[in-house]
Amino acid sequence: MNIITYRYIPIKLEEILWKTEKTIVLVYKLLQDNTSKLGIGPGHFILLWVPGHEAIPLVPILLDKNTVVFIVKSRGSTTQLLVENPPKRAGIIGPLGREIEKAKLQSNILLIGGGTGVATLLSLISLATKNYNSLITLIYGAKNSLEFIPINDIFYRILENINTIYVTEDGSIGLRGKVTDALAYLDLTIYDVIIAVGPIQMLCNIYHNAQDKGYIGKLLLGLETIVKCGMGFCGSCLINNGNILLCREGPIFKATELTQWANSQC
Repeated sequence: MNIITYRYIPIKLEEILWKTEKTIVLVYKLLQDNTSKLGIGPGHFILLWVPGHEAIPLVPILLDKNTVVFIVKSRGSTTQLLVENPPKRAGIIGPLGREIEKAKLQSNILLIGGGTGVATLLSLISLATKNYNSLITLIYGAKNSLEFIPINDIFYRILENINTIYVTEDGSIGLRGKVTDALAYLDLTIYDVIIAVGPIQMLCNIYHNAQDKGYIGKLLLGLETIVKCGMGFCGSCLINNGNILLCREGPIFKATELTQWANSQC
C-alpha cells in the first residue's frame, strides 16, 4: 500500500509574467525545502492556500528546484483575487492526485490543451523532458489572440525541443479553427499516448473522435470539478456518476475509465 505524504510549504511572490483582465501567470519562490522534496510528479496537483480566503486546486509548473509557476483564470472570489491582487505570501499543499504511469511518459506523446488547461500540459512537459526520454508534440488553442497565453515566450525553456502547433478560432494566431481541427493534420497512429486537458466541450469532441478513429485506448483526459479538501474526505469532487474521486484517482484519467462521465457530459 502506497502512503501519500502531504506537505505544506510557504511561498513568496516573485514575479507576474503575464496578465489580462481575467488571466494571470504568477511566479512564486519556495521559502523552504524545494520542489523535489515536495514530491510533485506528472499528473499531480496542489492546493494553493491564499491567506484570509481558501485553498484552491492548481497545477504547478516547475521552472527549477525552488520556483513554481501558476496559470490562474478568474472564476470565483479567490481566483479573482489572485488575478487582481495576488498575495505576496501564500502556501502550497501537496502533492495531490494520482501520478501518471511513468512508462506512458517514456514514449511518443501528443498533448492537446485548450485555454488554461495548458498549465497541466506544461507541467507534464517540464517533468517529462527532465526525467524521461520523451518525444512530445503540443497542440495549444484559444478563442483568439486576447485569450491566447503566449507560452512560446513565457515558457521558451520548457518548449525548446517541443513540436508546437498553435490554434485560434479566429485565426489570429496559428491555425484557424479549434484544437480538434488540428488533429486532421497529424498521423495519430504514431503516438503512444494522447493527453487532452481543456474545456469540457473540447474533451467531449476528442473523446468521440477517439472512439471514431480507434485511439480511445491510448487517450487520457484531464478533468475539472469542484475540489475542496483535495484528500478524498469531503466527496465534492465525485465524477463518473459518483464512482470516482477526482482528487484521489485523477485529475488525469484513462478515457476508457470515463464511459459514464462521457455518457452524462457529452
